[in-house]
Amino acid sequence: MGVHLNRNGNIFKYHMDSLTTKGKSKINAIKIIANEGINRIWTADALWKGAARPAILYASEAIKFNQTDMKKLESLQGDMGRWILKGNGGMPNVGIRGELGWKTINGEAMRRKIAYYGKIAFMHEDRWIKQIWRNMHITKKSKWLSEVQHAAKELGVKLEDWKRMKNFQEWKKHVDKKTKQWEDQAWLQEREELRSLECYPKRGLTDRERYLDDSEESRIMTRLRLNNVQWNITTEQGKLCRACNTEKGGLTHMLLDCPATNKKHEEAQTVAREGVASRITSILADKTKENMCWLAGMYKTWEREANDKEVMGKKKTATNSCASLPRGVEAPEHTGKAG
Repeated sequence: MGVHLNRNGNIFKYHMDSLTTKGKSKINAIKIIANEGINRIWTADALWKGAARPAILYASEAIKFNQTDMKKLESLQGDMGRWILKGNGGMPNVGIRGELGWKTINGEAMRRKIAYYGKIAFMHEDRWIKQIWRNMHITKKSKWLSEVQHAAKELGVKLEDWKRMKNFQEWKKHVDKKTKQWEDQAWLQEREELRSLECYPKRGLTDRERYLDDSEESRIMTRLRLNNVQWNITTEQGKLCRACNTEKGGLTHMLLDCPATNKKHEEAQTVAREGVASRITSILADKTKENMCWLAGMYKTWEREANDKEVMGKKKTATNSCASLPRGVEAPEHTGKAG
């Protein structure tokens, strides 16, 4: 059956460890294939959903995935999503799922388990697995049945509803619908609880965003929508914008108040302040090429100023260090080699 069992303790531990290893291997393979393809994002997205995710969920219909296992698999999906969107480690999983339209690993595992319950229910009575299924309901001592019941309660599915369905296909559609409703609600709740996504424009979980085309403007748009930018440095005065060092930075600050961007985008900032100053979310929701280019220009100007400030800061620190040396002692020549 392809499921490896341990002799002692958690009999499924070896299988779960193998799924994690398999997932990492699949991710590496997807990266190679996608980089060689015409459309990197489309290819990686399709391979993850069609090949890698089913592989790491192998046998989830029949065995239990504990919380630790689930976190590992969710982490793998997050890593794949960050690579597709070219984000850093701070890019939140809920934002990744929003941009790519992905389900949670937990939700998919529950969906599979409940769907499999209905599949057995529609089997002929002569099948041995159907007889076991019947016995589970009589003895009420099955851990698997308890897990199915827990998943059904979580997704809002009534297991006895299979009796009013015509066939397994109808049951599966019913479970798919309930799972989507649960995914939408869970995503929305997680998104609202994350302060860094307070300006994120999406209000529901849909398919992959069509603006994602791997262009520079698209990548910057994604980072801004998911607030995946290191806006501030920590100083004695607290957190300050990396580009201007005058006040706390952020998306709103960059668009409307940062002196670093105001120097070269006065006209664009005036439009933003007069038109949508109180609706930053609307700017992030506008996925037209014109708006994406404008946002990319703003961000690149801000980033350039931030990088210049960082270089100036390092030079100043180096100068101060040299000035603090005893008189007559020269600073060692930098060779570029590690000490």
